[in-house]
Amino acid sequence: MQTPKYQDPPTIMSALDVWIASAYANRINGGYIKSWGKWHHDSDKPSNMSLVKAAIANNLKEVSNRDRDVGTMALEFFKREMLFKTLAGKISGDFEQKLAAACGMEEFAYSQDREYWSVIPSQIRNFAKARAYQDATEGVDFANQPIAEAKSRVTLSIKIIKEFYSQRWETYYYTGLTVDNQLVRFAFNKEKLRLGKEYKLKGTVIEFEDNTTKLNRVAFAH
Repeated sequence: MQTPKYQDPPTIMSALDVWIASAYANRINGGYIKSWGKWHHDSDKPSNMSLVKAAIANNLKEVSNRDRDVGTMALEFFKREMLFKTLAGKISGDFEQKLAAACGMEEFAYSQDREYWSVIPSQIRNFAKARAYQDATEGVDFANQPIAEAKSRVTLSIKIIKEFYSQRWETYYYTGLTVDNQLVRFAFNKEKLRLGKEYKLKGTVIEFEDNTTKLNRVAFAH
């Protein structure tokens, strides 16, 4: 991939342009690469921030119509999410405070507002995850019952609809939906599972809580 030109964007940037450029960067990198303005240590791809800066400096000439749609939808999504959290008093931590502020701004001063617009490039992947969950569960009548009794060993076909990575435990946690519309939650370290893909897995039932069966000792079923 050609190295982007590391030049500063205009002094004043449209907030929507930052979201659109972030969608472009997420598409090009197939996700989020964090390092600021440098090459990632284990990849030949530039950081998303570098791509965002280069795209805006080049007047978004590289972005596609799909990037524009995704960026616009992501902005509207987080505007709603941050508004709801603010009204409910559930904004937690410095990062969410900056994201909430960024969602309310129509433009950014490149240098002075960097602490706000710099949180945006990482949020496109989170928007995609949220949409995947919404699309998978929209109109679904969940079966409000456990898959089996506690300590039972079960084999299931599960579509992955949500993921969360715990830095503390260095583990991915997944939420899946069975063919019988039952929700399951589990940790899995064998390999990274893909959102929207169906897997045949086996695991042991721990408990049933919040309409979800929790499993441990999860592995691929053959």
